[in-house]
Amino acid sequence: MLGCRSRLKSGRMQNGDMRSENLRQSSCGNSVPAPRLRFRSPFHGSVKAENLDTFLDTKTLHVNFADYVAQDRISVKCPIRKVHASQLAANNPIEDRWNCGFIQTNDKISKFVFSVIDGHSGSSCSHALAWIVLEYIAATLVELEDLATAINRLEGPPFDCELPPRIVEQPTLYNNKGKNVTKRFLTNRLPPPDVRQFLIDRLVIFMQELTLSPLPEKLIWEEVLMRLDSELCSLGLGSVSTLSEATENPFSSTAAAAALSVDLLHVAQSGAVGVFGLLDWSTKDGNDGGVELQIANVGDCSAVLFSAVDDSGELKPKRLTTPHNGSTNMDELRRLMLEHPDDKGEDLIRNGGRLLGELAPTRAFGDVRYKWTMERLQQMADYLVAAADSAEKMTAGSWAGLEASPTPYTSPPYLTAKPEVTTCTLKPSDRYLVLATDGLWDTLSPEMAASLLSRLHPDQCPATRLIRAALSLAPGLGSLSHRGATKEDSRLASLLLSLPAGVARLYRDDITLVVLELNTPSA
Repeated sequence: MLGCRSRLKSGRMQNGDMRSENLRQSSCGNSVPAPRLRFRSPFHGSVKAENLDTFLDTKTLHVNFADYVAQDRISVKCPIRKVHASQLAANNPIEDRWNCGFIQTNDKISKFVFSVIDGHSGSSCSHALAWIVLEYIAATLVELEDLATAINRLEGPPFDCELPPRIVEQPTLYNNKGKNVTKRFLTNRLPPPDVRQFLIDRLVIFMQELTLSPLPEKLIWEEVLMRLDSELCSLGLGSVSTLSEATENPFSSTAAAAALSVDLLHVAQSGAVGVFGLLDWSTKDGNDGGVELQIANVGDCSAVLFSAVDDSGELKPKRLTTPHNGSTNMDELRRLMLEHPDDKGEDLIRNGGRLLGELAPTRAFGDVRYKWTMERLQQMADYLVAAADSAEKMTAGSWAGLEASPTPYTSPPYLTAKPEVTTCTLKPSDRYLVLATDGLWDTLSPEMAASLLSRLHPDQCPATRLIRAALSLAPGLGSLSHRGATKEDSRLASLLLSLPAGVARLYRDDITLVVLELNTPSA
């Protein structure tokens, strides 16, 4: 296993150990230069403080539910007025993704599914996950007749892989100028062709199984998300178990599947965390079932529900998720110790609360470095070394400089995509639901977000307002900021926005949030 180390180090680890005091680590343990306190950007001033809101508004897309009400396509029980989704890159390219869609019942839109996904070690996993995950969720919720129709459409030639499978209906998306940008959004979300085809093939198999044996409602989230993760980690072989049990080396040129998909390998190598939601205002079994909200969380994205305290308009936050990490969540450490009794707690979580000293979240999709068997990881390490010397010039990428496997690595898998699920019924006092990556919550507490949303001007976009506040309070730029700041500084936000993507990652993370503006009807 150790023989690959010197060759893999030809990537990014040429300036010393990844835990050097002059380096800090990304969410997957990769080293990046530590920010200096008095950084002076040559781009400073390109986004002026007085233009912050105008600039940030260009990063936000909107769904207006009134359009669907006017078309009589949405049930009167729909609790959503508008949806606002905003993204601000720090990485180049951005590793975050988001998506949303409608599910119909009896020709009426009765459900809304949505997701916010935070990628790491590249965007391959988050990109593939965002493209397909809502379809998997919807497949468990539609009628059998609709499921059969979807299967026939996906199986029948010719199927256009340029389009998403579309069990979920894509809402019309508008930018801040009111222009329809849905087509551009869908085009930008397309995974590589072999990834698309693999995901569609696996979705069809999943739907066929559902027609024979529907999932119990209480198991839907766990079964869907863990199954999808297994497929994302399988290199196109279908599941991790198939990959683990195969006697032939999938990385060998003599293997049955000799044409290994580099794109599927990138999906498995990279990782993603995510928070997923379902709002259901359908009437079940002829009774008023209320407006049900389900939130499923894998990793350290978060969902917060904001509700009115009284007639004053003040909002109070309710956290619907608990971040899965080793730095603040002791339940996760206890879980890992129970699952890996032969490993010491100080070995499982170390180096600032990281899983095996490398990965910040303790639950995630992809990241086969913490899931595959030792044998498979060694085979991939050998493959990467050989590929680096071939005409393909393929490198170890985000794994450059690392051993073939983490240490210790006695009882994999150490990482899971099993979600924690929260279910509640919306109340008339609920006003906003915010799903966001940790790039927002790292600097903006739910309590501060509640204060901002309580005082939102009628012409302000809630997503834009929250991102501006997160930028204005971000730590790490010397005299312009400090941890725990409570007063916004527009100069700081202007400076951070003037940094080009890539450079900006030294000072902040990608930020992605989806805000559901609620109008829950009274009982």
